[in-house]
Amino acid sequence: MRQMKTERNPLQRAEGSARWEQGTHRSVVMAAVYGPTQTQARKEDVDKLAIEVCWRPPFGLQTPADVDAERALRRTLEQIVLTAKYPRLGLRVVVQVISADGAVEACAMNATCHALMDAGVEMFGTLVAATVAIPKIIDGDTAGDALGPCADPTEDEERDAAAVGTFA
Repeated sequence: MRQMKTERNPLQRAEGSARWEQGTHRSVVMAAVYGPTQTQARKEDVDKLAIEVCWRPPFGLQTPADVDAERALRRTLEQIVLTAKYPRLGLRVVVQVISADGAVEACAMNATCHALMDAGVEMFGTLVAATVAIPKIIDGDTAGDALGPCADPTEDEERDAAAVGTFA
């Protein structure tokens, strides 16, 4: 596992914020939480908190993978936040990927959990996320067998893997 570093409340205008760094070449993610506050009527949920996640890549427009990560983060937050405690309110989470060297989804989930704690949003518990990569086994090469699963992979290890999963 690569070294991790976190900083809570780096942004003053958000209700809660956190910066999460991982690795030598570093995956760096900043998460900001705005709310719970009144929301637009069309986004409002009568019974529970409406959670909106905005995922911003380091440069350019969102890719389909970014949209999937955004959706996965929202679904995860809906499971850990006490949404029934905040009916008719909205929570906006902005995730800014500053640099990406693997395990970015896990970094974003960890940063977001810290930002939620900083904002004082009530949750069922805290969240810990990790990414695991399964290396490819190339015909005649048993090196892949010896390696086994790789926790906290770099971007190169993710790209060369047979499968990659983020678990929270």
